[in-house]
Amino acid sequence: MRGCDTREVERSLRNVLRGILDAGLSNISLSVVSWRHVFLGDLASYLYHSTSASLVPGLAITVSDTHHVPRAPIARLHSIAGGSAALVLFLPHWHCMLSTLLIFLPLIFCSGVGAGIYYPVREYSGATFFDAWTFYDNIDDTNWANVTFVGEATANSTHLVSVNSAGNAIIRVDDTHTVVSATLIHRNLVRITTAATYVVGSVIVVDFVHLRFGLDIIEGINLSSANQFSLHTSPGCTQPTNITQTGKTKVSNCLQDADLNAFGCTTEEAKPNSFGEGFASAGGGVYALQMDVSGIYMWFWSRPDIPNSISGSSASSTLDISDWGTPSTAYPATTCNITEFFQPQQMILDITLCGLWAGVPANYAETCPGTCLDNIIGNGSNYANAYFEIPHIRMY
Repeated sequence: MRGCDTREVERSLRNVLRGILDAGLSNISLSVVSWRHVFLGDLASYLYHSTSASLVPGLAITVSDTHHVPRAPIARLHSIAGGSAALVLFLPHWHCMLSTLLIFLPLIFCSGVGAGIYYPVREYSGATFFDAWTFYDNIDDTNWANVTFVGEATANSTHLVSVNSAGNAIIRVDDTHTVVSATLIHRNLVRITTAATYVVGSVIVVDFVHLRFGLDIIEGINLSSANQFSLHTSPGCTQPTNITQTGKTKVSNCLQDADLNAFGCTTEEAKPNSFGEGFASAGGGVYALQMDVSGIYMWFWSRPDIPNSISGSSASSTLDISDWGTPSTAYPATTCNITEFFQPQQMILDITLCGLWAGVPANYAETCPGTCLDNIIGNGSNYANAYFEIPHIRMY
């Protein structure tokens, strides 16, 4: 069991207090909300006395505890904090892993697309990129693809995951081992999931130099040239007509049922170079996701078009999304209750082969010759371009 890293808490709180000071606010009630009865009274006292909290006139720090916070909407978090609280710090894990600190500033942030300043929570990058992910060590029983997702040790020893000389994380398909024809065939790959969860009120920014070709912010198959954004929910969430977005809606009902008769709502990116060879030739680009009570919004920018708020940011700087423009896709809360349908989310990175989407013969034939299984068989050299290269992922 890990203990609380008070230095990380202090850094996070200093960022919050800096924002309060910059906004010229006073009489702020700061509530530390913990989950599963993590008692933080001593920690709250430490925070107050070690972060120059007296710089904020009228600042009060209180500690609350609830077993139900992870499944509660933001409104409940506010009521837990005392109703009039302007700021809530949510520590969602029993081991006090403060890198998952989630910050809600309803009086500082403007709700809705294209507005608001967000504070950094975590960056996945460099030599420590893979430290805060879990490896799915199993066959692909999520998409029933012809792959085996290997564990961390195998992924490292076979170089399916690595960090290159530029400091970028690499996730690739096995392209060195020969797979022979058999009744059941598979090729080794990696599926990783963040240990931390991220709730409504979060923004995720992902910088890719290369996407595999030849989350779901990013979803594409085979040699397609355009990314597909999608949501997958239980019944009751849809995308309205006449929505303001740059992408093209393909399916508006976000239902994904257990019988796989429905696969969620999808929007195809209309901007060039969002996937495949065009993406790589342009030097990659950035995808971003905003989860807000007003809706869920997603963006893509090719490398030359990345807004200054992102290109000029660092792991420790705040993020002002007012220069992001019209999103590629938008799912407003008017037809999809965001806090009802979207519990705390984990980020998943994986590449898979064949399966329930890419492996469907009609889908495969749109961009690739032969059959999907034919491409898995052999020495794997045809998967040389099937990899992710990621400078960083930033959570706010």
